[in-house]
Formats: sequence, structure tokens, C-alpha cells
Amino acid sequence: MKSLSLLFLSVLVISTFGCSKSDDAEPTTQVTIKDFEGTWKATSATFTNNSNASESLEFIGAGGAIRYTMLSGGNTRTWVDFQNNPVEEYDAAVSVGSNSTLIFTPADTLRPVETFTYVLGNNTITLTNNNARFDFTLSGATPVAATSVVVFVPF
Repeated sequence: MKSLSLLFLSVLVISTFGCSKSDDAEPTTQVTIKDFEGTWKATSATFTNNSNASESLEFIGAGGAIRYTMLSGGNTRTWVDFQNNPVEEYDAAVSVGSNSTLIFTPADTLRPVETFTYVLGNNTITLTNNNARFDFTLSGATPVAATSVVVFVPF
């Protein structure tokens, strides 16, 4: 009888402490393109030269503006202005990739496909692109390899 009680106690201890913590974890929320729908404006857009980290520009602070509108299904239009002069306007199809990435495939096939890492916050979207190109002279010179970090809020 004593061995039966010991066996019962062993089973109870194993079943109580043998469960992994992943059983108690809350399920992760699946991010979809719907999370990015709407019209968004950049509140900050920092570009840093990949070859010279001391060369950096806060585009919004220098008089720039970036805005995008994403429709259901991932079609988007992006507007980039600098000091009230339109710099760029383009359309792209956007898809959610693995590892918290957004993939922008421009309608204009001469433009490169761009991949951004995203962070969704409380009414914010932060997009980072380590393979951006940027003209730090703002003169139309050939852009150089840069990293961009852009924070968007609803417009």
C-alpha cells in the first residue's frame, strides 16, 4: 500500500510540474496586411549613411513629408515631398513576409523591390530598411546606401 501511495504521489508531482510554460503562454496574434490599411503620415524619418554613420538626416525635421495610403489587399500609394515640392509618388503592392517584414513591390518595374522590418505599436508603425538609398545633399545627386527608420501615425 505504501508503494501505491508513493507511485500516486510521483504521478501527481510529474503531472503538476511537468507541463511546459508554453502551455500557459498567450497565443501570438497573426499580423496581416489589414493591420497596415489606412492613411498614415510620417512623424519622423531618419536616414543614416551606411558608410559614414555620422552622416544622418531627419527628413521630416528638414521640411520633408512622407505619407502612404494602403487599401484592402495591400495596394498602396506613397507620397514623398520635400519643403512643399513633390519629390516622388508611386504605387506598390505590399505583402507581409516572415520575421516581421513588409515587402513593397512597385508597380513601376524599374523601381527596386524593398523589404522593411516593421514594429507595430499603439497607433504607430515603425518601418526600418537597412538597404535604402538616400541623397544626403538633397540636390538630386546619386543616392548612397543608407538605413531608414520611419515612424508613421494615422493621418
